Amino acid sequence: MGKLDGIKNLWILCLIFLSFQANAQLITSGKIVFERKTNLEKKFTDARMKNWLGDNKSKIDNFELLFNDTISIFKPIESDEADRLSWATSKSTVLQNFNQKDNLFVLDVAGQQIIVKDSIQIRKWQITDSKRTIDKYRCTKAVYQKNDS
Repeated sequence: MGKLDGIKNLWILCLIFLSFQANAQLITSGKIVFERKTNLEKKFTDARMKNWLGDNKSKIDNFELLFNDTISIFKPIESDEADRLSWATSKSTVLQNFNQKDNLFVLDVAGQQIIVKDSIQIRKWQITDSKRTIDKYRCTKAVYQKNDS
């Protein structure tokens, strides 16, 4: 293999790499599934509440985020199984309309749904040096601070 062939192959590899990078930036819609684990012992310190919890020290809830370039919805994934501890954690739905710059919160309070409409807050994200691979994707940690947390 000559020097010219090596340079040609290097350019081809660079073009392939750049095409993968370009395709990664074209994602405009998708679905992400989340699992939230709540430490019930830490959340409920009252003896009466701990009695209701029994041996359950934690609770897992599942959520999904559906999004495109115009709208997103973050909602709980409902299960067919009976949830004896459904009262122990909240499961709200959040709908964001980016064109109208508003949020719609559907809060579940004592079995009733309350709808709250608000404007989308501008958030300042701090991009960190922390990186990790999640399901073959190289991810960079970003932090948003609100009310000192």
